Amino acid sequence: MITPFFPSNDSFVGSYIFDQVNEIRKQTEFDVRIVKTVSLFSSEKDYEFNGFKVSIFKTIDFPFFIFPGLFNKINRKRFLDFLIKKGIKNVQYSHSHVTYPASYLVDDLICKRIVQHHGLDVLQLQNGRSNFIKKNQRKYLIKNSIKQLNKADLSIGVSRLVLDELKEFNDYNPKSEFVLYNGVDTSKFFLLENKNFRDLAIYMWVDYDNANGYFGRLVESSIQHLVGAEEKLFSQLYIRKIAFLNLAEYNIDYKNIEFPENCHPVLHGRYLSMLYLDEPKKRKTIKKYHYYQNNIIYKNIISKKFQLVDARGEQRFLGLQPEPRKELKSGNIKGSKNLPFQELVNIKEGRTFKKREELISFDDPKNYVKNLIKRLK
Repeated sequence: MITPFFPSNDSFVGSYIFDQVNEIRKQTEFDVRIVKTVSLFSSEKDYEFNGFKVSIFKTIDFPFFIFPGLFNKINRKRFLDFLIKKGIKNVQYSHSHVTYPASYLVDDLICKRIVQHHGLDVLQLQNGRSNFIKKNQRKYLIKNSIKQLNKADLSIGVSRLVLDELKEFNDYNPKSEFVLYNGVDTSKFFLLENKNFRDLAIYMWVDYDNANGYFGRLVESSIQHLVGAEEKLFSQLYIRKIAFLNLAEYNIDYKNIEFPENCHPVLHGRYLSMLYLDEPKKRKTIKKYHYYQNNIIYKNIISKKFQLVDARGEQRFLGLQPEPRKELKSGNIKGSKNLPFQELVNIKEGRTFKKREELISFDDPKNYVKNLIKRLK
């Protein structure tokens, strides 16, 4: 599997590729090896992710996707040496994700070749920063990439629309094509019965086009059938947001809107955001309300759920010494206790914590623990 994106412990980019190879591992006896292609200047090193060893191969290229493949002969030779070094041999299938560089690198491998396309820019003609360079390398990129794709034994698209994009190029002549939609892990995504809106945690990203298309129409048509207060509020605010982005009219009667009891914080935030946009006269009130509702320190003054400890010096805590930052008020927060950090560390000895014995020994004349307890009382 040769791919420019695969998840790691620091990033989940390429999670759909991990899902795919994970299922191949579960359902077959193939020894799946991952080769992740990166820039020559990348500092990324080999790593392991969920039982997969990921080997990093650095391709030689000009930066910013300028005439990619210009050094392909060198990269192909380097790639063969790389596979030998990594102990990857007897390759039966090479599965390249996106056209460049993956499908270019396997030119010298004797195996079945698969290329999978994930987006509509199948030949990566829009990659790069300079429109001038994109225009001048277009013919070069089409010629070389189509040549590589015609060598593939199987071209896979994540939708029919993706594969249809390749038909726009006259010289494209695939040996075989297949539509393979991105899968769904049914252990994580499954139908829930007898669940209301409040019980569900829905995370959704909908682009602007879909919001103006099928998804937007679905939300709009469902309002009259909704029963729960949260469902109604969500739908009204969503339609209002789309109208706002479209510079169109959609009025919400905020005075008579049915506001759910114990409203979900995210939905409450969306409500306040739209109210802020629609009713400018209430903006100061909304800001003040939002600050006090979300400031846990302020709320604790009333609830007293935890003890707030102030680590500043005593003079600043008591308001007898001005704050170094002018925007801060002098004094202390109601109910807080003073525990100056200077009494816990060796200021002159590398700013390290005092020894445990110094802090807990009751025989010590300074008796830090007793002093600290007094302060907290």
